Amino acid sequence: MELEKEYSCIENNDLVLSKNISIDKSYQETPEAYLDDICKVVRCTSHSYITSCDIRDSCAYIMGKTEICLTYFNDSDELIYTDFVEDFDETVEIGNVSENAFCYATVCDKYCNYRMINQRRIDIHSSFCISLYVYDKKSCSCISKCENSKLQLNKSRIACVDNAVLSKLDIEESFVLPSNSNGIKRVVCFNVECCSVETKIIKDKILVKASMSLYVLYSNNDNCLDRAEYSFDISKIVDVPGVDEACHCIAKLCNGSLFVKAKSTDEDNGGVIDIYGDLYLTCVTVREKMQELVFDGYVLNADTSNKYSTFNCLSGCEMSCRSNSSKLNFELQNEIVKVEFLCVTPHQCSIKNNKLIVEFEICLMYTGKDNTLQYVNQIKAVEQNVTSVDLANDIRITSFDYTISGDKTICVNISYDYCGYCGNEASYNILSEMEITQERKSYPALTLYFAKQNERVWDIAKQFSSDIEMIKKENNITGDCLETNKVILIPGI
Repeated sequence: MELEKEYSCIENNDLVLSKNISIDKSYQETPEAYLDDICKVVRCTSHSYITSCDIRDSCAYIMGKTEICLTYFNDSDELIYTDFVEDFDETVEIGNVSENAFCYATVCDKYCNYRMINQRRIDIHSSFCISLYVYDKKSCSCISKCENSKLQLNKSRIACVDNAVLSKLDIEESFVLPSNSNGIKRVVCFNVECCSVETKIIKDKILVKASMSLYVLYSNNDNCLDRAEYSFDISKIVDVPGVDEACHCIAKLCNGSLFVKAKSTDEDNGGVIDIYGDLYLTCVTVREKMQELVFDGYVLNADTSNKYSTFNCLSGCEMSCRSNSSKLNFELQNEIVKVEFLCVTPHQCSIKNNKLIVEFEICLMYTGKDNTLQYVNQIKAVEQNVTSVDLANDIRITSFDYTISGDKTICVNISYDYCGYCGNEASYNILSEMEITQERKSYPALTLYFAKQNERVWDIAKQFSSDIEMIKKENNITGDCLETNKVILIPGI
């Protein structure tokens, strides 16, 4: 017997590929001609970032840059800072995806090693990891109506990543040093921390407001080390096709190639610090909606053959923002006399095995007991128990300070915010097809059935091709499951 049916199409953006790609690069660098020769390297670091990530011809094409920062002594025992920028690109096969597929990538720096060849050449080895995420639209057909049938349906609030867009922000700011700062000779090293503080969504656009903090170590006119800190705000309107007020946004900011320069002035101040370059902003948007899902069905007075499709999603979702604080001990090889420069940056954030794992990179420049300048960096991780997963997240450091807790130990106190769109992973079997396998049966007006505790009334009604509401009414059942073993009457249809 042919049934008259109607179908609905349930769509969702599925994460079809999540891949970590380890990258190792070696470079030979030479300081600019106007810079002094390298006598001794104090600090050599590298920072990699993504400039574009696109899908073409079943491949993800990732392009980016690596900025190498070098602080060294010249022959006159003066500290010099310089940097180099190198390009990289990676191609990743992702298989067959639809024209609706999109991707984004993040970078996690691992380490940077160097080897001096001579005073004008240095070999640098940089290692980092790219995390690639590819989403594609998946759909499954679901029966929405069927003649003379009973359908088990439920409405669920589900969510998925709707889009991800990478955008560039240009930075150009100047800061005046106070007049009592004894001037500025040259920048020795610096760190820039940036985080989004507010997002506002309108049709096809997202306004992102962010805060930046600049920490600069520099030499003054007496050739002594001094420090300066500045904070400023930036904003960017990002075009995100399809986004609207019903979406949520996680804005992830990453340093690009940033340059900090110092200059003296004839005015009555200590000099000027200029910062210019670029940042890269990834806007990951999440859309949630109420979705009607049909889990099961049967035809009254008939046996049916049902087919089901698997529908994966995130349910029970919400934007979660939590403030946290941690104390991390930093162990040193040498005794510490004075901290010259300390910075803390988020390194990586992930949820694994019901634990939120946040890694911080702590970079320290200090004067040791033998009056030499030392530089070290370490990765420290903190863990929290969680019961959900996230579609996207961001870590914002709100403050940090330190105490010298021993001759070779520093305790770093970090306050930070975790912001993520969280929910529970769910997998549903959706009724995709239903056919009658046997013609209508003739049942008596009432049938006795010995039901067991916790048995679902739906399963009983389906077994006898009866009406679930009639069974409840006939037996004074109010819930969906039986609380005890019970003899019930099954009405015939």
